[in-house]
Parts: sequence; C-alpha cells; structure tokens
Amino acid sequence: MNKLMKTGLYLTLLLLVLMNPLMAHAERIIKVGLYDFKPLIFKNDKGEPSGLFIDVLNHVAGKKGWQLTYVYGTWKETYQALLDGQLDLVPCIGFTEARKKQVDFSSDQIFLDWGVIYGRPGSGIENFHDLKNKRVAVLSGSVYTEGLKQTLLQFDIASNYVEMQSYRDIFRAIEQKEVDAGISTNLTGLQFEKEFGASRTPIIFTPVKLAYAVKKERNIDLLEALDREVAVLKSDKKSLYYDRYDYWITSRHGGSIPRYVQWSIAVLLVSGLFLIFWNIVLKRQVKTKTAHLELEITKRKHKEEDLLDKNAVLESFTYTVSHDLKSPLITIQSYAGMIEQDMAEGNQARAQSDLKRIMAAASKMTHLLDDLLRLSRVGKLMSTPAQVDMNRLVRNVMSQLADSLELQQIEVVVQSELPAVHGDQRRIEEVLQNLVENAIKYKRDQARPSIEIGTREELGKHVYFVQDNGIGIDERYHQTIFGLFNKLDAKSEGTGIGLALVKRIIEVHGGLVWVESEGAGKGSRFCFMLGQNL
Repeated sequence: MNKLMKTGLYLTLLLLVLMNPLMAHAERIIKVGLYDFKPLIFKNDKGEPSGLFIDVLNHVAGKKGWQLTYVYGTWKETYQALLDGQLDLVPCIGFTEARKKQVDFSSDQIFLDWGVIYGRPGSGIENFHDLKNKRVAVLSGSVYTEGLKQTLLQFDIASNYVEMQSYRDIFRAIEQKEVDAGISTNLTGLQFEKEFGASRTPIIFTPVKLAYAVKKERNIDLLEALDREVAVLKSDKKSLYYDRYDYWITSRHGGSIPRYVQWSIAVLLVSGLFLIFWNIVLKRQVKTKTAHLELEITKRKHKEEDLLDKNAVLESFTYTVSHDLKSPLITIQSYAGMIEQDMAEGNQARAQSDLKRIMAAASKMTHLLDDLLRLSRVGKLMSTPAQVDMNRLVRNVMSQLADSLELQQIEVVVQSELPAVHGDQRRIEEVLQNLVENAIKYKRDQARPSIEIGTREELGKHVYFVQDNGIGIDERYHQTIFGLFNKLDAKSEGTGIGLALVKRIIEVHGGLVWVESEGAGKGSRFCFMLGQNL
C-alpha cells in the first residue's frame, strides 16, 4: 500500500512539473492600450473594447492563452504610457521612422489610412495654399499632424495650428467655427462628417501603415506571435480577419470601391503629385532669383549705411582734430609774439623760455600727427590673420615694459594657459601694450600697485582683460574715454589717442572693447573680445 501511495505521489509531482509551463503561459497578463479611433479601435457604448484591431488581438490572445487587460485613455496618454513602460502592447499605431526609434512594430500591417482636410461647406479650401494663415485644428501627437506640418513647410505655407485631444473635438471646432479647417483620417472623417455637417476637401496627405506596437526591445515575443497569426489569417479569404474587415470597414462605408473609381483616384493622385513637383520646381526657381535680387539690394543698403557711418566718423574726426591741433598752434602763435616783444626789450632769458614753450607745443603737434597717422592706418596695414599664441604675446609685452614695471614696483599677475585667438598678432600686441601702459600711467599713489592679465568666458566667447587697482573711472566716463584725444587727467602724459587706437583695432577684428569700474579709487578692468575665437 505504501509503495502504491509513493508511486501515485511521484506521478502527481511529475504531472505538476509538466503542466507548470502551460499554467504560466495561460496566466500571462498583458496590459493593452485603448483609445478612440473608430472603427479600428475604440470603447463602445457598453464600455467594451471594440474595433478591427481589437477583434484580431482577442482572436490571437484566445489561441495563445493571454489574459488582456485594457487601459483606456486619449491617444497621447496611451502612446506616452507605452513609452513609459506602463503598457505592454498598443494596437493601431501609425508607422513612422521617428517612432521606429522608440517602439517596435508588427511586420504585418492591419490597415492603411491617410489624412484628409475637412472644412465647413463653402469654405473654398481646395488645395494646400488655401490653408495659408488659416486656423487648422490638429490632433495632439498624431502622425497626421506631423505629416501636414511637413507638407505645408515644403510649400512655405504658414498656418495657425490648434492642438486638440480627439477627432471629435476637431469636428466640433469646425462646426462651431472655432477653426477654419481640421485634419482627420479617412475613416474617422467618414464617421463624423455627417454628424457635424463638415465638408471633405480634395486635400489628402500622409498615407500611414497601422500596426501593433510594443516599447523598444520589450515584449518582442508578442509581436512575433501576432505576425505569425495575422499571416495565417490573411492567407485565408474566409478567415476572421476578412470577416471583421467587412463588418467594420466595407459594410459601414459603402462597400468596395469600383475598379474605375480606383483607376480615377490613381490618375488624380499621379497628376496631383506631378503638379506638386512642378510647383515646387517653379517656386524654387522664383525663390532663387528673388533671393539673388534681395542679396544685391541688401549689399547696396549695407554699402550706403557704411558710407553714411564713415561720413559721420569723418565729420567727428575732422572736428576733433581741428580742435586739438588748434591748441598747440595758438600756443606757438602766442609765444612767437612774446619772443618778438622780448627781443625788442632785450630780455634774452625770457625769450629762451618762450622759445622752449614753442618747441614743446610743436613737439606735441608732432606726436598728435604721428598718432593720427597710426590710427588712420589701422585696418589698412593689417597682416594676414592667423592663430595667435596669447601666452607668448603677453610675455613679449611684459619684456618691453619690464623697466617701467620695475621702476614703478608694480606686481603683475598673468593667468596661465590663455586661449589662442585668430587675428593680426602685431595689432593685438599693440592693444595689450596700450592697456598695460594705461594701467601703469594711472596707478597713482597705490602702496602696492598691481596689474592682472587674464581671461573669462561669456556666451561661449573668450573675454580678455587687463585689471589694475589704480584710480578707477566714474561710470559717466565709461564710453567717452575711448574717444579721440579724450583723457581723464589733462595733465597726464600722452596725446589721449591710446584707447581710441585700441577700440579701432578691436573693431577691425570684429570685436568689442569696454571698461568695468565701480568708480574713483576702485581700480579698472579693461575688457575685449575678438570676433573669431579659436
């Protein structure tokens, strides 16, 4: 008896082991996305999943022992839930290359649909150009929405898109005159056009294959099973697939299309595509010629504006030069008259003093003219732009100014590994030297004068700076100090042309120069950046 019981126990255990895979297979629960795209997929009046895709899926699930749990939502919510991994499978998704990067599709398409434009009766919308500046209702996240936008973009047609969550909302917006037109699929349009009194236009676009989809590289076995079963169904004209296709599609929308109608549609499509292509070619030719003319007009306008700017600069330059050169001439003229009087009175000592003043005024005029000549040559005497090692350039400037820096006991700090620039090395060196000399000149009575040379990054560009702890500059002079002959201290050395020269060189390089200072006694930071940083 014990032996018999043991044998029975062993057989029971063996049976359980053999049945376990089948039980696991039968108990597989699959979460399926459900949204309204009647008659392919939708929730009916009883709250049940319905449609061509649902019937085919239920058929396959019955054969495979799958337990389907449907999760209802809008199209956008359903697709996002699939991407987030909250759903295992979504029926009736339009195939696009962009979506192929996010999801995997079944190989066998269940249905082919395309986009259609609807409007109100008498809207006058007959082609894509009639949608220009019109308010067009589109379905949020739909492949047909993206298809329409891309098509209109090719024709340079701008429309105002109004995104909505369902096709019913789109047709209601058309009926209530909230929009001028709206997109629909072919099937959905046949369902809603009578209910909302909408008029189908001749505009069709974006044919799309509709299939089942899973999240990328997830639940691939579901797609493989669906592909095998759908292929079997399609091979038999009396199968459930064709039966449900006739029920949901053919019988509800006027039966099959006569052969002559199909040929007519094909001819119209080919003719339409040819006209679209020819229109695009003509538009491109017109666009090219228009662009050429606009370029010529723009060039002329730029030349005129450049000429006006140069005239304004020349006017300002002439005024400034005449004013500043007049000062030493008046000095010469005055002391020349005084020398004549000194000679008449026999005052030799005073005559020599007056003569020295005349020589000083003449020397000042010579320096002014030399600096003006240097300024005028900037932009004309430029070397071929090349890569400039700023670290080496700074060392050159420091070597030239070593005596002045040592005499004034100025501490100089240079940032390491300054980035290179593209430009005229000699001119950029001239900029740096002028800025350092300016910092030396205006150190004033600082106990521990210092100069820092460095760089920082702003908006992806390198900004170079020369910073000192000298007298500082009041904010009201931040712009005027770059003017010709402008000096903060009239008694300081130089002609006041150094910063104007710096500004001119930087502008020739397509760059900007400015000063940063919190005010008198708080030091200054002169900054510049060039148009092309390496």
